[in-house]
Amino acid sequence: MVDSKMPGRGRPGGNTRGDAMDIRTKLVLALVLVALWSMALLGTFAYQTTAQMLQQISVRQLSALAESRKDDIQNVYEGWQDKVSLVRSRTQLRLNLVRYTNQGDRDAVAGIERILDDALTSVDVFERIALFDHRGVEVARVGESSVDEAFSIPDHDEVEFVGSFPMSDGGVHIVLRSGLYLNDAVIGGVEVVLSTDDLRSVVSDYTGLGETGEVLIVMQEDARWLRVLHPLRHQDIDHKRIELAEASAGVAAALSQRPTSAEDFRFEDYRGEVVWGASRYLDGLGWGLVVKIDEAEEEQLAHELRGSMIDLSLALSAFAVVGGTVLGFWLARPVLRLREIVEQVRAGDVEIRADSTGDDEIAYLARALNDFLD
Repeated sequence: MVDSKMPGRGRPGGNTRGDAMDIRTKLVLALVLVALWSMALLGTFAYQTTAQMLQQISVRQLSALAESRKDDIQNVYEGWQDKVSLVRSRTQLRLNLVRYTNQGDRDAVAGIERILDDALTSVDVFERIALFDHRGVEVARVGESSVDEAFSIPDHDEVEFVGSFPMSDGGVHIVLRSGLYLNDAVIGGVEVVLSTDDLRSVVSDYTGLGETGEVLIVMQEDARWLRVLHPLRHQDIDHKRIELAEASAGVAAALSQRPTSAEDFRFEDYRGEVVWGASRYLDGLGWGLVVKIDEAEEEQLAHELRGSMIDLSLALSAFAVVGGTVLGFWLARPVLRLREIVEQVRAGDVEIRADSTGDDEIAYLARALNDFLD
């Protein structure tokens, strides 16, 4: 005889229903978990990829801005050269110099000083103008500057950049020189000392730099110190000295005559803030240019994107729970129907038959059950 109390015999499906999850619950949990894990992995991958793309776009924009600012500074420098060229092109200036050189005419010197003084007052950035004869001896000077460099007439017809010199008041003066020619013969030279006020229009344009972006133009003052040539955006001082040993990676890259690489675009600035930046070296001037913006501001868009993706993930998760539940119930329905038929057979209804339409495993199991009942 068969013991009807033995589990699994005499009572198919007996007491296991309350001890474990049925197939419907398992299907629902499996579908929901797969959907949630898939969305989590996809969301993480999408966020990381998008954040990297945004970072690359920001770095490219900073690089483009650095190149644009470099061109602007070059235009300012060319403007200085043009102003010096206008001074040296004054015919009366050269004729007076020849009169003085050949005849020692003091009235010619007075005429030279009037022309130089007129140029000094008409050009805001001119600090001092000095005129020299063909031997390099000073003939006349107007204006004041503490720059004291030995003069020599350039051996070419171009306006020559001599250097940039830090002043005791924190500013920087630029020295340009040019030869004076009359009938293709050198008759003397002119030296002009300028301030860097024209650079303010370049560095104070924060277009594309948001609320924290800044442009720095720096020069090496000596073996220990660097000098910023203009007022700073984040500190209420006109000029700033930076110790060379404490210079940021961006400033060091700019003065080392190499652009900021893809690896060192991120560094700390003079405030101790982490920034993204791009650098350029200004050929001929010996200056470094850094265009930078705070990392926190640049990453704000990525943070907003992450928040939007979290909101979207929550909405999709709710949809996955509902959809997984409905799909799980629908997929488990044929199996539950077979279970109900087995329960009815156990109750004595041997005439009942399962729906065996279809060509899947459940239909095969239903046909096998029907054959067994037959």
